[in-house]
Amino acid sequence: MADALNGIMFRQKSSNKGAESSAEYEGTGLWEETAEQETRVETSVRTANKTTYQILKWTKTIPIPYEYYDDDQHEVVNETIRKSAHRAKTTRDKYALQKYPKGFATGTTPDGAFIFSAAHTSVSGQTVGNLESAAFTPAALEVIVRKLMVQVSQDGEWGGHFPTGLLVSPELFPDAIEFTQSELKPNVTDNNINFISKIYPTLSVFQSPFIGTDLASSITYSDTAYYLVGRYHGMTRWEREGISTDLVEPRYSDKDDWKYKGRYREEVAAVTWEGLIASTGA
Repeated sequence: MADALNGIMFRQKSSNKGAESSAEYEGTGLWEETAEQETRVETSVRTANKTTYQILKWTKTIPIPYEYYDDDQHEVVNETIRKSAHRAKTTRDKYALQKYPKGFATGTTPDGAFIFSAAHTSVSGQTVGNLESAAFTPAALEVIVRKLMVQVSQDGEWGGHFPTGLLVSPELFPDAIEFTQSELKPNVTDNNINFISKIYPTLSVFQSPFIGTDLASSITYSDTAYYLVGRYHGMTRWEREGISTDLVEPRYSDKDDWKYKGRYREEVAAVTWEGLIASTGA
């Protein structure tokens, strides 16, 4: 089960300010063959599309009547606090995981295109696509694995993105496990070796209800889409302040109630399209 703290689907970073700035970086290009005593060729470092991401604040305050404590109704209080803590986690996970399905139609990368687009523009000026549309089958999975493998970087050279994480909805999870972990190739009559399970045995498969039909029906392709990432992909989570709670005494309230207060601050964004590829599945 994927969550916001998943180090494969989200690059985890800390923050010490109210906003984070990022820019797409072209890279250095290939190294040059240099003869003996020949002056080395210097490479210009180029950046583009600088973008600022505001760190968001998430809070919850729960009033607890003084009488609950005074009348020894501690089980009610404990259950309320437990559910509040659980909701903090699910709120964090929902916001983070839905960055993936929203990447088809609302979420963008610094070049202005949707996160998953057929026409990203690299800093070097090339057009690069990371969007597919085939339904989820073994053959379709092979296609996005190959296209991630050959995806170029911002400088137009090979990006080196080996597949490390596959994210799907609960509807597709059983098939995803079969496609990636079976020893023989699924859904064929011949006993072909399943090359994905042999060549990429460390490919991790994750599911999340927050990107499936039941909990994300308003998001397009929620039941059909699937997402593949490489090790150095651009989906990034900044944590400015982890989840913290305080219990404020009733003497500070005109209503004589306790207040259970919670807070955390973070943001999630795709700082580049590199290392990301997805299919709408439809």
